[in-house]
Amino acid sequence: MTIFGLIERSTPLIMKNSISFKTRKQICAELGISPSTLRRKLQRLNIKLPAGDVSPKDQKKIYETFGFPPMVRKEDYTNL
Repeated sequence: MTIFGLIERSTPLIMKNSISFKTRKQICAELGISPSTLRRKLQRLNIKLPAGDVSPKDQKKIYETFGFPPMVRKEDYTNL
C-alpha cells in the first residue's frame, strides 16, 4: 500500500457547503442578540425549536426570520 492510499482512507470526506448543528449562543452571537431575546422573539412568532443544539433546518428558520448575518452564507441554506 502506498502512502497516498493511507491518506485517502484516513482523510474524511469534506462536503461542500456542509452545515453543522449550532448552539443557541452561537446563533445569538452571529445575530448580535442575547439568548433571552431570541427566545422571546421566537415565542412571540410561535416558532418552536426542539431542546438541544439547533439543526441546520431550524437555523434556516431563524435566519429567515431575523435576517442572515454577514458571516452566514444564505446559499448554504437553499437546499434545506
